[in-house]
Amino acid sequence: MPYTKEERAEYNRQYRLDNKEKLKEYQQSPKGKKSYKIASWKTMGLLWDTEDEIDEIYERYLNSERCELCDEEYTETNWKCMDHEHKDGKYGKFRNVLCNSCNINTDRQLCINNKSGVPNVRWSKTHKRWLYCKMINGQIHKKKFPYFIQAVIYKREYEESLLCINNKSGVPNVRWSKSDKKWLYCKMINGKIHKKKFPYFIQAVIYKREYEESLL
Repeated sequence: MPYTKEERAEYNRQYRLDNKEKLKEYQQSPKGKKSYKIASWKTMGLLWDTEDEIDEIYERYLNSERCELCDEEYTETNWKCMDHEHKDGKYGKFRNVLCNSCNINTDRQLCINNKSGVPNVRWSKTHKRWLYCKMINGQIHKKKFPYFIQAVIYKREYEESLLCINNKSGVPNVRWSKSDKKWLYCKMINGKIHKKKFPYFIQAVIYKREYEESLL
């Protein structure tokens, strides 16, 4: 078995040459895909503490069908990405599973351009923080965050809370139920009322779309 760096590199190169078919078969297996994907994440700077943690991240990535930020489906031109913190320029912990468009529009690049593409969210050069800023009933509501994704999540949750107060969603058949303290999808189907409750507004909207598409 080689011991020096050069000997190990030559050994690995020769092993790959002698076992092309075997390695190709392994790369296509579930275990191989997982191993190569996690290795690529490590190269990109993802940090984790335990094997259970990286297993959970991989399962979340594997099962993700929509971007966790914009809720769009992944496509060949807007593929699935693992988003992580960029402390010291590169290394950091896992944050979200995003589409490529949202992933490249996070943190560093947005700071440079001072553009987020998200209404009411911008980079504050003065505070070096992401700023959520919105006019509510004639008064400015502001909140600062170290990370872009935190500002976007806060925006979504805060503006959903305003919908709860006003009991208006702007989406047909979706409303806030004060009695249940949940979002309610309610529609008359063939003379019968179809109802379903959700803790989050976006869940009710996604269900509405999928359910009504299934009826077509």
